[in-house]
Order: sequence, then C-alpha cells, then structure tokens
Amino acid sequence: MKKVAIIDLGSNSVRMNIAKINSDGTTEVISQNKKMVRLSQGMGDDMNLKVTPMYRTIAALSEFNDIIEENGVTDITAIATAAVRKAANQAAFLKEVKDAIGIDIKVISGDMEAIYDYLGVMSKLDVSDCVIVDIGGGSTEIILVKNGEIVDKTSLPIGAVSISEKFLQENESKENIELATKFAESYINAVEFLNEAKGLPIIGLGGSNRTIAKIDMKEVDSEKMLHGHEVSIAKVFEIYNAIVNTSMEERKHIKGVGKERADIIVGGMLTIVSIINKITASSLIISDSGVRDGILFEKMVENFNRILNSCKAMDRGMVYETSASGFNSEPVSIPTSSFEIPKPDSDLGVNPSISETDEAEEMSAYDALFQTGYIPEPPVKAASESTTENIDEPVSEVGYSQKLVNNDNAVKEPEITPEEAAEKAAYEALFAPRFD
Repeated sequence: MKKVAIIDLGSNSVRMNIAKINSDGTTEVISQNKKMVRLSQGMGDDMNLKVTPMYRTIAALSEFNDIIEENGVTDITAIATAAVRKAANQAAFLKEVKDAIGIDIKVISGDMEAIYDYLGVMSKLDVSDCVIVDIGGGSTEIILVKNGEIVDKTSLPIGAVSISEKFLQENESKENIELATKFAESYINAVEFLNEAKGLPIIGLGGSNRTIAKIDMKEVDSEKMLHGHEVSIAKVFEIYNAIVNTSMEERKHIKGVGKERADIIVGGMLTIVSIINKITASSLIISDSGVRDGILFEKMVENFNRILNSCKAMDRGMVYETSASGFNSEPVSIPTSSFEIPKPDSDLGVNPSISETDEAEEMSAYDALFQTGYIPEPPVKAASESTTENIDEPVSEVGYSQKLVNNDNAVKEPEITPEEAAEKAAYEALFAPRFD
C-alpha cells in the first residue's frame, strides 16, 4: 500500500486528493480538499498572473502541504491547467511556489487535461458513447467517446472566469450575455467532431456543471452525491433561464450556487448550454471524477507495472517441472510474453498476430504461473500393483490446481512458501478481470 497526493491547480480553484493505492490494485481516496483561489483573476490582455491571486494560491498550497505532511505522503503530483498554462509569468510563479513550499508543479497541455478527464470519467462511470465536457475557469475540454474509446478531443480557451471577465464583469445585460454566447459558440461551432455527436449524452465536469446538478437536487451534503446524477435537458434550460434572470446578489442566495461562484456562473452555464444546442444532447450526467481521478488511475497503472517488472526480474520468471517423484532440478522458462497483459482481441484473449497454438501455450503459462505458481507435469503412476490405488479426486490438466502423487501414493499439494502464496493472491486479484 502506498499513499499519493494529487493537486490540481485550475483558474478558479485548487483541489487535492490524497489516496491509497492498495497492493491488490484498488484505490481509495482518504482526503479531499478544495480552496477557491481565483488564480486567473485580472489576468487581462497581458496574460500576467497578478500578485494577490498568486499569493492567495500559494497560501492555499501551503495548507495542502501541511495536510500532506500530516498524512505522511511523499509521492506528490501537482499539475496546473489553463491559468498557468497561458500565463506570461508562468516561470516566475512556479519558482515562487517551489521556493515557498518545495512543491514542483507540472503545467499540462489542454490535450493532456482532456485525456486525464477521460481516464477519470471512464474509471468511475459506466458509459460507452458520450461527450465529456469539462468547463473550468479558463478552458473547456471536450472529448468525444464512442464504444468507450476516445474518438477525438480538444481544449478551448474559454471558461467560466475568462468569459465572465471579458463580457459580464461590468454588466450582465441581455446584450452582453448574447455577446458572450456568440463568443463561446464561435469556438464550439469550430469543433468539427461534434457533428458526429448528435443526440449523445453529455458527461459534465467542473463547477458550472456541478452547480446545475446542485440546484436540481436542492439538498446536497457532499459533492460525491452528485456523481452520476442525470439532469434532463429541459431542466438544464429551466435552471439557466432562472439564473440569467436574477441579479448577482439574488444569485448568491440560491441553494447550490454559493457566493464564490455567483459572479461567474452565467459564463460557465452559457458554455454548456451552447454545447447542448450544438449536439442536441439527450441529457447532462454529472461526473465527480475528472483530472485528479485520471492521474490516480495512471499512478495505479504505474504501480502495477512496477510490481510486474519486479516479477520479471525475480526467480519467479523460472518455474520448476514436477514428476511423480517430486521437483526436477532443471527450471522451465516462462516466455517473457507471458507477463504481458493479454489483449481481448481474440477468443483466447491474447494477441491475434500470433498463431493459435502459441496463444494456447501462452495462456497455459498464465494459468500455471498465476493460479498454482508452478508448471507441473501430469503425475505418472508406476506400473506395479502397489502404486495403482485409486485416487478419489481426478487429476486436472497441466496448469491447473493439480495434486502430485509420490511413490508412497500420498496425495499432496505443491509446496508454496507464504511469500509466494501472498504474491500469487495479489496477481490473481490483478489478472482475474482479464480472464472473466
């Protein structure tokens, strides 16, 4: 088991998850933290992060660092998205963070952000055809998914904060909202792959989408309650019309909006409404899993690969033949390819580019290694009458939980050390879904 901390620094908020990656491949989030820092506030045309938002953000990161130390976490991944990605003074800000609290922040591209969104959603929601839309403060990621796979993706330089500051900061008049909507639509309509997304549901990420769900649900004790909540398109339009027809002060008292989002919610909502209109979406489904969960999934895979590579390097790469008299001294090599996860492209679940015979041998190697820990030969009975006693349990074929017969007719299991048994159990847990 290892603990990891994942920090996601956006334009409007900074969030952190602390999670455990268990030895059986499962993950568990043990702490979630959020601070509204509005890092992109006042960036303007010069695209410089301003002093007050920068130090507000560093203060929040310092609090997160204290929580990390309290939990004894040493594996820290911190990423920054749109605000820092676009900032002209990006390097100076990252140095300030490093000098102040010792955390290195990696600035990721919009495409990488979209990929992490996809991984986060697909690891937690059972969907196959959809459009994932993550509306942040300074960017919007759109991912078209069909049959569970990415068809295309993009990151648009529009978000709840950037649109609101550009068009709605001084006056939320109908004329300004129309200008903001046309501005957002100019980017959305240029996304050609959305023409292939007609009628699909939207999986919504980000604060603007969560706010729609909060208003729809009325009573929300935790953002986890929002995960998987489906909002009809008619209800989305109803909520949007209600929001744009209230003043900012009135909006602060609407349950689900909150004071920290009242001034930017129109900019975020008009973006999702524009995408809904573009593809004639069937519904809006909220996901509480996004970038941070995608990074956690990546770390889980890295942890799995580390264990797998260590297995390759161990003596477990050599297993021993058995006979009726016990184990032979000569090892039998397991092919390296046996350690690679089989792809479910053929009936046998392995690479279709190799022969059926080779596939069968490879699967037999899997079964032997991960189910019994050894590759035994079928027990051989002696020709004499003294060794022809019937055995109640029939002997299974090579590679399965087989019992060995010695010259004294005793039936016994292959000997496995406690360490080997624990390792076998861990690998069976990891590989079992592949063989269902």
